[in-house]
Amino acid sequence: MTHIKNLLFLLIIFGLVSCKKPITEFKASEISEQVSVANDPYSSTNTFVGMPVGGYEYMIGSTYYRIRSFKSVAGMVSHQIYVTIDYRYQWQFFNRANLLGGEVLDFKVINREVVSCRSSCEYKEELAISVTDAKLREFLNSGMRIRLYAKSGDTRDIWVTPNYIKAQLDVVQKG
Repeated sequence: MTHIKNLLFLLIIFGLVSCKKPITEFKASEISEQVSVANDPYSSTNTFVGMPVGGYEYMIGSTYYRIRSFKSVAGMVSHQIYVTIDYRYQWQFFNRANLLGGEVLDFKVINREVVSCRSSCEYKEELAISVTDAKLREFLNSGMRIRLYAKSGDTRDIWVTPNYIKAQLDVVQKG
């Protein structure tokens, strides 16, 4: 009976995941609606957090990213591409991010944790790639293709799509 429940659970999850359309099929206006805005009364900066994009790859794990933007009351804007990576078996230790073409990006590890250990361990790494407003705007038409590198030799590729960048910049400009 447990096997039937597990199979049913997996089929439901697969069904939910397969119904989600790829980020490239969203209009910028649809993405803009998903951006949350936080106005901290103790800070002179507003924070704009975009919707998570990504998914699970069989035998690799999951990779999700979102853009977090920061706008000061003086109008200064900066951005972070916030990446969450989940995987199994052994630590990968992501430590570098490059744009397509080789440009090294400003990279920071936010958190690393062991999620659980049973027959094998599950790991989670949270990373932030800092990007200036001018740099993000350079990729408004092409999107940003970024490769993350780990000490283990593993890599993850993300594509911050043009429609996502446009949506984020539109919301920040209005906010």
